[in-house]
Amino acid sequence: MSVTASVTLTEWTPAALFRKWITDRCGADVLDFIQQLHAEHEVLAGPTAANTDRHLAALTTVPWLLHAAVAAKIVALDHLTGRAAESPDRGAFWQARPAFVRLLPYFRRVHQVGMSTAHGEPLARCPTSAGEP
Repeated sequence: MSVTASVTLTEWTPAALFRKWITDRCGADVLDFIQQLHAEHEVLAGPTAANTDRHLAALTTVPWLLHAAVAAKIVALDHLTGRAAESPDRGAFWQARPAFVRLLPYFRRVHQVGMSTAHGEPLARCPTSAGEP
């Protein structure tokens, strides 16, 4: 049996090759950074209770991840709430953004973990449910 024949198939998946390529060229810290950001994107794509709980646990143990996540949310929330305030119909504004409104419970849970006042202010200007302006 050759050495390559003894390698399991999962070690040669595209994800495994990507991890190896990044680690070899950039280091394990960069790979960790990419994986942590990817985990947040998974939560944003499917904010289930399990995904959210897992990600919130990571936010509380990886300070740089919390800071990066907070910065991105402050910018997005401030931008959208500013546009909503300028809209002649706030209810219609938010109803036209169901994907964003679907994420508001996640944003509120992240805020409870350790968001700043800068995050809480625009979040407070968001609807509390899909039908609320």
